[in-house]
Amino acid sequence: MRILPQLRFTATLALLTAVIVAPPVRPARADEKQVCTQAYIQGQRLKQEDKLIEAREQLLVCARDTCPATLRKDCTQWSAEVEQSMPTVVVEARNADGTDAIDVRVTIDGKPFVSHLDGKPRPVNPGVHVFKFRAEGEDPVENKVVIVAGEKNRKLSVKFAAKEGDSSTPPVGSTSTPDDKPPVVDTTTSRPVPASVYVLGGIGLASMGAWTYFALKFDGQVADLEDCKPNCAQSAVDDAASTRNISYIPLGIGAVSLGLATILFLARPEVRTPVEKPAPKDADENARRFDVRSVAGGAMATFSTAF
Repeated sequence: MRILPQLRFTATLALLTAVIVAPPVRPARADEKQVCTQAYIQGQRLKQEDKLIEAREQLLVCARDTCPATLRKDCTQWSAEVEQSMPTVVVEARNADGTDAIDVRVTIDGKPFVSHLDGKPRPVNPGVHVFKFRAEGEDPVENKVVIVAGEKNRKLSVKFAAKEGDSSTPPVGSTSTPDDKPPVVDTTTSRPVPASVYVLGGIGLASMGAWTYFALKFDGQVADLEDCKPNCAQSAVDDAASTRNISYIPLGIGAVSLGLATILFLARPEVRTPVEKPAPKDADENARRFDVRSVAGGAMATFSTAF
């Protein structure tokens, strides 16, 4: 008779323990929904501020299967738009002798970007950025560039300057001699046309060509209707109307494509490219001259110089 109360007490204690230890289900779901909602709001705000890298991180959070379907749909679409607009750069550096530099640390706007160079494209946010290249034993090199949205695999290249008293050995097969003057490094400014301009221009021209075809076809159909009215067949009238409606499609595509191509062409940034020019020879080298001439009965040597 005493065993029954003990069993009841044990069962009650086990039930209370299970209730206390078991994790609540509804609060966890509520927390997950709150995380999705916050990522949804933050991702949209960062996207509008052109902080595409940060926006992508938030949009990937609210695009998970655990988020509500409405949020997940918008985040998936925005994530694809961010990936398309996010520019990428490929950084490279060369030593003073022209060889590739690998152990180079690169920062962007004072923040770490890459710890060494591997030739791979890296995503960056569009806008004006300051890239600084650092290598052991070399003076830092700093470049200020404008990164355009949608520009992919833009190459950022620098060359570390030769230090004073550096007597590097010429590479095998080089025809340079110790008396040769080092090349003078200069820079030239250019505005390369992005590949997207050619793509959009081609689409625009092709679309305008298709619109011209349908416009000419519609004019011919209208002329035929003028000849047969008022007894024209309804099918001929419908064909003319269909041709006219179809012509609006390539016209719209062509106008939008050519407009975007024009905007990208006009907004393309300037790029500075290093150019090596041979150093001018010293004036005294051109002034000194030593000649040997044959004369009757022998030879005569002459030496001339300019002051």
